[in-house]
Formats: sequence, structure tokens, C-alpha cells
Amino acid sequence: MAASGRQQDNTSDTTAAAQSAQPATQDPLHGLVAAETAERIAAMIDAAPTMGHRLMQVVVSLRGNSFAQQVLNIAKAKTPPEGQRAAPRAQKPTAATGAAPKPYQPDDVQRKAGWEQIARAPTRADRAPSEVMLPDSVEKALEKAWQDSIAGGQTTEQGGNLVRTYGGRYELRRQAVDAKPGYTEGTFDPDERDIGWWDTLTAIVHTHPYNEPDSKTNGIDHGTFSGQDLASIIDEEQPLNLLRSGPYTYAISRTKEFNALVKFHENADTKDQLNNAMLKTFDEAFALDAGDFAAKLEAGVVAVCKKFHLNYYRGQGRNLKLVGSK
Repeated sequence: MAASGRQQDNTSDTTAAAQSAQPATQDPLHGLVAAETAERIAAMIDAAPTMGHRLMQVVVSLRGNSFAQQVLNIAKAKTPPEGQRAAPRAQKPTAATGAAPKPYQPDDVQRKAGWEQIARAPTRADRAPSEVMLPDSVEKALEKAWQDSIAGGQTTEQGGNLVRTYGGRYELRRQAVDAKPGYTEGTFDPDERDIGWWDTLTAIVHTHPYNEPDSKTNGIDHGTFSGQDLASIIDEEQPLNLLRSGPYTYAISRTKEFNALVKFHENADTKDQLNNAMLKTFDEAFALDAGDFAAKLEAGVVAVCKKFHLNYYRGQGRNLKLVGSK
């Protein structure tokens, strides 16, 4: 995927009359809290802390102040003061089975809240959700893009812009060339201006079709982000980058720390140095890894994300896990 600079769209300057014409649509967070218990909502806040304030606004609106206070009391009781959070203690075997209980895993509600957390805005690097669940519409759109990438026995990168509509739905806007989705030259080049009037750009999406047994991939049919993919994020602003390759979905989530790093280099007029540093970090890790092509790509991405404060997710189907989390 080639890098592209962000350009301002004149349609962003809406008039007061146009604003008054916005459709009245329910906040998508309503469905997450409308029928949940106070304990489950508190767990959601714990799983996605940067969404806590917005979740509580919805709780107050739907369930009232009394119920909201119950949620807050439970959440406060579960959260130790900053700096006093101890590592989890090893669980003892149960008397009935002699085996240790399974470690805690987020449930689907918490995974969905985690997705909303990283899809709406950059989060702190150390407060990212450990697992997220893609909306069903996103999974299906990624699968369609992947199938188009390998249609007819030829590999062609596909891509587009994942947007959140005013009604809270996630839709993938696919660019088309000669009535065929994607770009025919084999490499997808994003256009960040391609969003609807009331849409918000959530992610730039593309595919990596490695289906040809050549000397570079040695028959590997999947691979994560390239070094150039990662470096291009410097000139972008959306919260996420999503990649589909083979059976795997990969995601890069911007963080507040990464944004601060980019801002520093912008002010110093040294963004090219940051670009080169990211590429160098990727190339060095790629070269040092002794695995196959896919493993080398993975090593490069992990090294860049660790050094430059990006969060990296990987998975199959709808569930993605933060790489490096337990």
C-alpha cells in the first residue's frame, strides 16, 4: 500500500442548516448497556477505560442516576489506586478437579466495547484492550475484499476506507477502477477523502495477497503489514489500519504516545527522520528473524510497534488479540 498525504475536504465545513438535517439515530452504545447488570457494565468500563465517561453518560440517560451510582461503586471497588495495581496472583487448584481455574478471558460484550474504544480514537498504549471483536459487517467486508484479491487466479491488492456512519454502523467504502473494486496495477493506494457526508473515517483497509510461489514468499499465502505500510501511518490521522491476508486479520491502533511523537517531529520539521527510523527498525528485525517470510514480516511489525508506541492486533474471524498480551 502506498503512502498518501491527508488533504482537507471542503465538505467538512457544514452549514447550520445542514447540521439541523442530521438524522436522529440511536447511539450505538445504547445496545451495550440497555439490558446489562451493573456488574457487567462495570466490567466493560474496566475492559475499555477510555470509553468509561461515554458509557456512563449513556447509563445515566437510559437507566437513571441511581443505577449509574451502583455502576460507579462497583467500578471503584474493583480498581486499585494508580501505582498500587499488583500482578495477578497464581490461582490455586480447585478441590474438585485438582486443576487451576482457567485464566480470566474477556466476554463478547467486553470485546465489543474494546473495539469501540480503539475504533473511535487513539488510546494510551498501556490501556489498550487485550482483545477486541470486529463488528459482523466489518468481518464480512474484509472477507469480500480478500476474495476479490485472489479472484481469477491473479493477486491484486484491494482496499478502501472503513467508516462509521452517523447511525453508528461500520461500512467499507471500496474504491473502484473500471467498475472493478480495487486497483488493477496490483497495489492499493488509499484516498482518505472518500467518506460520506456524515461519515467518520475509522480505518484504512487493504489486503496482502501472497499466493504466488516465488523466491520472496516461498509459497507463503499470508503476511502482515510491510515497513512502508507502518511508515505511512505518520501521514494519516484515522484511529486504525486494518489488513486482511489469507485467514488472518491484522490491525494497527494509533496511541496518544504515537501521536505525540509525530507532533514532535512535525514541529521540528523532521518527519522524514521518523519515517526512516521506522523503516530501519522494520528492516533490521526482518533481516534478523530466522523464520519464513510471514514470520519475518511479523518480527518487523512487532519491533516497530514496540519502539514507536503502536498497538498491534492479530486474529481470525471477528476476534483479534493484542500481540504481546497474555
